[in-house]
Amino acid sequence: KLQFLYFIGWEDREGGSEKGGEMEAKVTRHNLTPALRAQLMCKEYSMLCERPLGGVYLHPVDAFNEWAGVIFINMLNTEEGNPYIGGVFRFVIHFPETYPFDKPSCRFCSAVYHPSVSDISGVADVGYEWFKELTPFVDNIAYHFVRQIRQIFTTLRPRDNPLNAQANTSISSSLFIEKAVESANQSLLSCNNPVKGFPNAMKFSDLPDGAIQTILSLLEDRDKAIDILTWFRLVFLQVSSTTAFKNV
Repeated sequence: KLQFLYFIGWEDREGGSEKGGEMEAKVTRHNLTPALRAQLMCKEYSMLCERPLGGVYLHPVDAFNEWAGVIFINMLNTEEGNPYIGGVFRFVIHFPETYPFDKPSCRFCSAVYHPSVSDISGVADVGYEWFKELTPFVDNIAYHFVRQIRQIFTTLRPRDNPLNAQANTSISSSLFIEKAVESANQSLLSCNNPVKGFPNAMKFSDLPDGAIQTILSLLEDRDKAIDILTWFRLVFLQVSSTTAFKNV
């Protein structure tokens, strides 16, 4: 769990403060105000920036009702042999008006061949059990949600209620590996293209001709991959607030 959230006049519940417990008890689904929700989401986003999840980058849009995000799957944040390595998967998180008492939702803008991602709508199922164990205004629910999104790329197993039945039944076969690799490569090749139906999706600046193919070839060598991904991460962080995104 992350550290507890702090608001003006609130105390650390971990320390057993009666004031903190009293304030927490007053915040319910029925008296949640837009201002308090906005304050919470600003704080949660700030904490995510301070303690980022490796390979994940986020940007609030639409007055914090949506977050545009991208996940870089590489050898720094997954095991060697993962079929999604090299993928640049863009997604959008939507927060309901009743957040944090109701779970956010996620749709991938990039096609993802995975049992937990619909091949029609891009909707991702990240489960619900983890959400029931968290406490609104105490746990950083957004952080846990984003971590669940990233985890679907590292936890490859059949699902009881898959959103992509073909991916679910073929998950142990060469067909799954082939299609997962294909979706990863396609996500990189199209990462600087706009996505129909996703006006808030992250969009990268155009790259020189042949740059993406060069990156893909370098990713085949583990040592070179670590070097280039480290370099790319540093460059990305430097330009992300200026030229990397054109529509956020």
